[in-house]
Amino acid sequence: MEDLLNGISTEFLHRMPFGELFKDWNISKAGAEERLEYLMYAAYCAYFDKKDATAKQFLSILTKEEFEGNYDKWTWTEGAILLQIHLDNYANHRLKEKLKTTLDYAESEAVRKICRKAFQRRAKGFLLNKREFPFQEEDKRVDFLKVIPYFSELIFIRTFNESDLTDEQLSLKMSLIEDKITQVISSYK
Repeated sequence: MEDLLNGISTEFLHRMPFGELFKDWNISKAGAEERLEYLMYAAYCAYFDKKDATAKQFLSILTKEEFEGNYDKWTWTEGAILLQIHLDNYANHRLKEKLKTTLDYAESEAVRKICRKAFQRRAKGFLLNKREFPFQEEDKRVDFLKVIPYFSELIFIRTFNESDLTDEQLSLKMSLIEDKITQVISSYK
């Protein structure tokens, strides 16, 4: 894993537009949670850079993680699982179930009920309604700290869709993001 993490630095640290995202990250001082975060962001950057094989390398590590009750740590694994589901054209039922199993982790029925309601709100797109579209058409830069969570949430909604948005509408939003990021990446080549 160390080689893979060092490869992220080589691949993205000194390359625009990714350098801004990775500039303050010191993998040698990172704990387990930070390493997962680093890998998740690298997977999305590789995906947006049209390097699916590289993205899948990062995802193969992240999707093996198991939920242990720590939602802060799980955030990064969930983001990776969602990207893998997207890459698998939403047909990876094992990973969908892995996300759903977190709902029944708590010992208390009251807590499980809260988790299920939060999951359902996300599936209906409520979180997305609270966020602005991550960039304007005229933007020449991309803030990956905004774009990746937004994109990931679109994948979540498409995966568990209970919203008023159709899969086509969600795909259109995702395509707009992908096209914009591709434009920005191309402008640095």
